[in-house]
Amino acid sequence: MSRQITVDAHGRQAKRRLLAPPNKAITPLEILLHASADSKFVVQLWECRSAVELDFESYPVDEFVTIIAGEVVVERKDGPSTTYRTGESFMLPKGMAGTWRQAGRIRKYSVCYLG
Repeated sequence: MSRQITVDAHGRQAKRRLLAPPNKAITPLEILLHASADSKFVVQLWECRSAVELDFESYPVDEFVTIIAGEVVVERKDGPSTTYRTGESFMLPKGMAGTWRQAGRIRKYSVCYLG
C-alpha cells in the first residue's frame, strides 16, 4: 500500500509516496555530522528503511550523495534515469526536476549547500 505526503523542503513542494504497509513505522534517520556557522553547508548521515518515491519539480538544494547501503534510481525529467548503488556518488543540483525511487532501505552520506 502507499500513501502520499506533501513535503515542504525550503519553501518548495514535493510529493512523496511511501510504499510500505500502513502498520509499519516509516521514520527516516538523519544524523547531522557538521554544519557551517550560518547552517547553509551541512553534512549528514541519512537512512530510510522503507520504499520511497519522491517527485520534485525543482530540487531545493545542491546535494552531493554517496550511497553507503542500498540503491536508488534518480530519473531526471530532462535526461536519463540512473541507478546508484552502494559505494557510488552523484550530484543532485539545485533546480533539477525529476524523481527519486528507492525500493527499500537506503543509507547515504549527504553534503548539502542550502543557500
